[in-house]
Amino acid sequence: MDQRKTVAVIGGDQRLIYTQKRFEAMGYTVRPFAFTEGVCPLAQAFEADIIVFGVPFSRDGETVFSPLSDQKIRIRDVCGGLSDRNTVFAGMLSAKEAETLTATGAAVTDYMKDAVLTKKNAELTAEILTGQLILTLPCALFGAEIAVAGYGRIGAALAHKLTLLGANVTVFARAEAARAQALAAGCKALPFSALRDRCGRYRALVNTVPAQIIDTQALGNLPRDCVLIEAASAPYGINTAAAKEMGFLYTLASGLPGKYAPETAGAWIADTAIRLFREVKEHGTA
Repeated sequence: MDQRKTVAVIGGDQRLIYTQKRFEAMGYTVRPFAFTEGVCPLAQAFEADIIVFGVPFSRDGETVFSPLSDQKIRIRDVCGGLSDRNTVFAGMLSAKEAETLTATGAAVTDYMKDAVLTKKNAELTAEILTGQLILTLPCALFGAEIAVAGYGRIGAALAHKLTLLGANVTVFARAEAARAQALAAGCKALPFSALRDRCGRYRALVNTVPAQIIDTQALGNLPRDCVLIEAASAPYGINTAAAKEMGFLYTLASGLPGKYAPETAGAWIADTAIRLFREVKEHGTA
């Protein structure tokens, strides 16, 4: 590690507090901005070699996501301070935001697109979802009928953890290959169309698909005591209004690593940023 490197941590939620601590533990000089305490002037933050923003980079497209501070950081002000001396890392950048930041000359990377980090976050999210099911259901997971919609990283990780705990897991997935993988992992597997044709007596359904697949017709096939957990990002997969109107116990479970395991998630962000920074310097690309 080059001890001369400095890192600025700007905005973000609880995760970035632990990102800062992880950087400091690795020997980096850290300049935090838009935290609750111990902040540096924004101009000094732009002098850092590495600049890390939170997840997401922005919620409104105008300001940096910074819920720990009352101070608003306008994206245009950020762009005014960045230059080609900076290497920028941010999470969940929109195409427009990435283009705007890159236009400053800075090297810009969306760390939430990193395969290693997304795999880790999927496992962490699945762990937290498992805990939510344990706390919400009136029955044990062992022997319970649980439906998981989607078999991407999070869906696969969740189905695996639930199966190990003895739950009878049914995976709903569009791709035949995904259903084959779910069957090989010890789950039942059905296409999404089965949600509208027939459903079992599921005690819970967890959606991981960011497209509305669980509509009024699908909800009508579920028992009313089925717990619904929405784990996908917008536009979500469960018809929220219909679910509430029909009397389901519905939970929107978004941003789980940041809410329930910020120390782990934050440390992973720091580790990922340093790994990608070294790749950029060695190979020219992240």
